[in-house]
Amino acid sequence: MKELDLIVQKHGIDAVRAKTLLEKFSGFFEKISEWEDKAFDIIVTDESQTADIEIAEVGRKAIKKIRCDVENSRKDQKEGVVREGKAIDGMANVLKFCIAPIEEHLDKQSNFVKYKKQEADAEILRLAKEKIAKDKEDKIEADRLVKVAEENRIRQENARLKAEKKAAKEEADFIRKEAEEELAEERARAKVEADRIAQENAVKLAEEKKKAKVEADRLAHENEIRLEEEGKKADAIAKENAENLKIEIEKAEALRIEREKKIAEEREKTEKENAEKAKVEKARFEAEQKKSKEMMDKKRKLAEEKAKAEKEELERKHAKEMEKLLIVICPKCGHEFKREQ
Repeated sequence: MKELDLIVQKHGIDAVRAKTLLEKFSGFFEKISEWEDKAFDIIVTDESQTADIEIAEVGRKAIKKIRCDVENSRKDQKEGVVREGKAIDGMANVLKFCIAPIEEHLDKQSNFVKYKKQEADAEILRLAKEKIAKDKEDKIEADRLVKVAEENRIRQENARLKAEKKAAKEEADFIRKEAEEELAEERARAKVEADRIAQENAVKLAEEKKKAKVEADRLAHENEIRLEEEGKKADAIAKENAENLKIEIEKAEALRIEREKKIAEEREKTEKENAEKAKVEKARFEAEQKKSKEMMDKKRKLAEEKAKAEKEELERKHAKEMEKLLIVICPKCGHEFKREQ
């Protein structure tokens, strides 16, 4: 009440108007006082305080109604009067100032569950964001550590491989040197043994060569006799073939003469009957004559070629046999030696 009196005095409101305003707004103080102590006695700390939550909700609605009534009264009293409006606004502001903490407190108490859930959700979201950020940082750090570890491992591996390569090279050089020394010794021993074997083989070879020459002379003499007999047989066969060929040629010639005579007679008869027919027959006769002659020539040529081929084959066989006779195979070492003619 004192606050309202001070506002009226500050703005110089006349007594009648001041009385009217005080009467109009003083009633709200009584209503506000009813909830002021009652509201702040309500303290909700758990969801199970359903009774306190319900009382807070009722109080919040009541205080809200008082605030709305004050605002409506302010608007009603302020109309048309600027100075009264300022006084009314001041009174209303004082009253709303008194109402605000009560309403805010009751709002928090009545919506405790909702605000608590909002706070919990906000906390969960904050923790989730922090966890995501931390996981990201951890992953970056883990990747960095893995990379560093891998780089260290590669450096160590390269150093190890380098050392192993150096050791392997030294070992290889040592082994190569020993191998070269052993090889030189082995070559020296092999040369001595090879010289000994070569000397023994030279003696054996001289003996075997002497024996081989005797055997080759014997075989050559036998082959000369055999080839001479085969040459005689080949000459006889060639002579027989030539005689047969001569007989065939004589028969063919006699046949040709016989046929020419017959054709001449027929031609003479035919010329009398039909000159054109004789001309055709003559052409046929000449063709047959040519064919017969070509056949005779072909047979003669084939016979000559056959005789020549047989003779060349016999000569080739003879030369081959003679060449074989000049080659002597060592019965012990298997080497071939060509005999000097």
